[in-house]
Parts: sequence; structure tokens; C-alpha cells
Amino acid sequence: MAVALASPALVRANDVPLYQPSPAWVAVAPLPDPGKLGPDTPPTLILDLQQRAENGRLWAYFDSATRITTPEMLAQATSITLPWMPDKGDLIVHELSIQRDGARIDLLAKGQKFTVLRREQGLEQRELTGILSATIAVEGLQVGDVLRLRGSTTATDAALGGRVQTLMPVLAAPMRLAFGQVRFSWPTATPPKWKLLATGTVPAPVRNGAYSEVTLPLPLPKQPDMPGDSPVRYRHPPLFELATFKDWADVSQVMAPLYATTALGDPTDPIAVEVARIMRADQTSIGRAALALELVQQKIRYLAVGMDGGNYVPQAAARTWTVRYGDCKAKTLLLLTLLHAMKIEAEPVLANVGLGDLLPERLPSAIAFNHVLVRATIDGQALWLDGTGSGARLADIHDTPALRYVLPVRAAGAALMPIETHANARPVTDLSIDVDESASVDLPSVVTVVA
Repeated sequence: MAVALASPALVRANDVPLYQPSPAWVAVAPLPDPGKLGPDTPPTLILDLQQRAENGRLWAYFDSATRITTPEMLAQATSITLPWMPDKGDLIVHELSIQRDGARIDLLAKGQKFTVLRREQGLEQRELTGILSATIAVEGLQVGDVLRLRGSTTATDAALGGRVQTLMPVLAAPMRLAFGQVRFSWPTATPPKWKLLATGTVPAPVRNGAYSEVTLPLPLPKQPDMPGDSPVRYRHPPLFELATFKDWADVSQVMAPLYATTALGDPTDPIAVEVARIMRADQTSIGRAALALELVQQKIRYLAVGMDGGNYVPQAAARTWTVRYGDCKAKTLLLLTLLHAMKIEAEPVLANVGLGDLLPERLPSAIAFNHVLVRATIDGQALWLDGTGSGARLADIHDTPALRYVLPVRAAGAALMPIETHANARPVTDLSIDVDESASVDLPSVVTVVA
């Protein structure tokens, strides 16, 4: 008997869209009566987003119905693009139709199908995501028609160990919709944690048979205006989070095996050769840490590879050194390998660049983070070593990043850790401004700026 073995992170779903009816748990929204549509009716007649978390999988259903009121809208609506990640799950198309004069035109039944493209839109940001795009040019659409699209994506991430997580921005006034909602459901016997990061509404879950659900009507009430210089935790958009992680320690434990380093037993191993070179060059732990960081920053160029499970799983250290590229995960694992080989205490820490001060208010989940770096401890002092940075030197090694909070990745788990910041060893910018008004106060001054 032949048995096919594959890593769960590398099992791919369909590379083409599936065409199937929507699942039974979806409550399909009815279209508004065309006779009741007036000039003040918003063009978006339906925006319905429903998600179900069950058995380690997130099923995300979407339904949009748009009334084409202008030639400009017609030009935009005739081209549809649906992205999905085939290494995580499927794209399923339920309906593509036109409503005209009370009649429904089923475009899928007429033979129109989506074409799959592989377009890496993040190459300028040095990112390879593996996202596929299903595109279609809608045939026969006219001004006055209602274009309706319903579909779903499924997602299962083996790196999360059976956990499910989702983060959804939620529309708020002054956005206008004829009908809008977001609906989340889950088995009542295995409830996730969920949280709405917005004001003006207090949703409550309700039972629906063996499942529980929470529904938010869209748009939400207008959110308070905040000064542009207020902390980020006050200026974030409305967000809804759902996750099945128990706590931050659970997130830490799930991520820990991904960053386990292996001993460098062979002295001819290329990484072991670099370790030996660093140890000969400097006899102090802090000097060696600085040289290891400099090596990772200068010798490994940045390239994020998110396909085939790479969204959370770092590239192996040996692979990173061979190909000489990697993202924050790969650079962190390589740096950890170097430091551990030199007997320097170091651990990975998860961070959020941009929303770090919001972490204590968020649900524990891996999706709360978008960066990882190294926290080393030498002579009782914490060093924050970021392999994706540049120009690191020994003089700057005690500088603290502006991340506010991080999550240490440990086999035993950990809680959020605040970063105690202090002034950098050297100024970020050295600026000198010389204004010469000796000629006359009535004439333009000579200004010399040296940076």
C-alpha cells in the first residue's frame, strides 16, 4: 500500500475557484424591492459578511449587491478580482448575477467563469505572498442594473495548532448602506473569545440551535474624532476580533516550536564557520552579539515569503544563509542560531509595528502581531536585536525600539511584556540651522541648514 506524506503546512487546497451553493448556515439576505429604490438609496444595496469558526477552520462568506447608477460605476464594476491563499483554503463562488427590470440573469449559468492569475502586488515592498487572484470581466452589465456577487473563502493554518483567528475592520458612519451586517458564529460547546474595538454599540451573542452567533448591523455609529497626534490606541479604525487562543501564554506556546534552534555540531557548517569567526574577533558577549546582528543585517537581504505556510513558519536558518534572503521570521531564527551557538541567552519576541500600544486591549491571537525580533540578555540587561534593521553598531546596541509591548515566545508560555524605553545612544538626526540677519531686518535672511 502506498502512503503519501505531506507537511500540513504545505498541503494546498484548490488552485482554481470552486462553484458551489452557499453552506446551509448562511442566511442569504434578500434583495430590496426595486420599486422602493429611490434617488437617495445608497448604491450598495447589500454588504453582508458572515464567518463561522469551527474545527480549526474559518469559513468567510461575503455577499455584495451594487446598483450601477453612473457610467463611472459601470467602468469600475465590470472588472472583479477575488484574492485567496490556496495554501490555506479554497475560494468558492456561489453567485454572480445581474438584476434587471425585475429579472435575474445568472452569469455563471451562461458560462462566465473566473480566470486565475498569480500577481505579486507586494514585490516593491519585497514580499511574496502566494496569493492567487480570480478575475472576471462581467459581460452585459448596464447602467441601472444591480450586480450581485456571493462567495466564500476557507482558511486553515496548520501553524496555529488547530486555533482559529480573524480580524475584521468594521464600517462606521458616515458610510451609507441599504443593508449591511457582519455575523460571526461558532459551536456553542466550543466558544471562542471575541471583542469589538469600537464605541456606540454593545453586541450580545444569541443561541441558534447548536451554535451561537453575534451580529453587528452596518454601518456602526460614527466613531469619536480623535486628534491626529493622540496615541494610536485611540485612533485605530473599528475592529472586530475573534480567536480560539486561551490567552497570551497560549499564543506564545504555539509559536515556540517554530523558533527552536538546532545545535551546530559540524565545525565545517557554514553557520558554524561564521560563529567561530565572530568568537575569534571579539571576546565579549556583547561584542559578539553586535557582530552577529551586523552579519544578519548586512549579509541577508530582506524578502518576505508568505506562501506554503510561510506566513507564520520561519525559513530554516541553513536555508536563509544559503539563499541569502529572508523576512523578519527567517532573520530572527538565523540570529537566534548564531547567539545560542555562542551561549548567549536570547529569545524571539512578537511585536506589532504601528499598533503596539493597543496590544493590552486586544484579544490574544497571533494575528495581533506583524513583526518578530530577538530579545537577548547580557549581564542582566535586555538587548533588542532586529535583523531587519540596518546599520546596527555596538554603540547603538542598547537602544530600545518604539514597540511599547512584545510577547516573548517560550515553550512554557509568557504574558505581554512592556518595553522600558530610554533615550538612544546617538541622536537619530543631527541638525544644525544657522540664520544670518546681519545685513538687515528688512531683507530676507540667509538660512543655512546642515543635517
